[in-house]
Amino acid sequence: PIQVPNIKKYSVGIKTLQSASKVVKTFDNLINKKGYQNDKQNKFNIVIGGAGLSGVEVAAQMAELIKNKFTKKDSTFEINIIIVDGMKTVLPNM
Repeated sequence: PIQVPNIKKYSVGIKTLQSASKVVKTFDNLINKKGYQNDKQNKFNIVIGGAGLSGVEVAAQMAELIKNKFTKKDSTFEINIIIVDGMKTVLPNM
């Protein structure tokens, strides 16, 4: 959503198959801890721009994958999923 400040500067869109594949690979590397073992904190924020149907669906799928991958006992690894939008509500057209 263009009304979110700096969204284009700090984001990766998923409008093409190639960019979507890059996001999937990065997310897979994150939840499988590939390349992140040396991080001291192991805390990550995933920010999804857009609280419409696609943004909410992507956030829900990521949350489900994270939930299935980690247990509550694995407190050394934390991933937060944050949805931002310029509208006042999630799924404003629903």
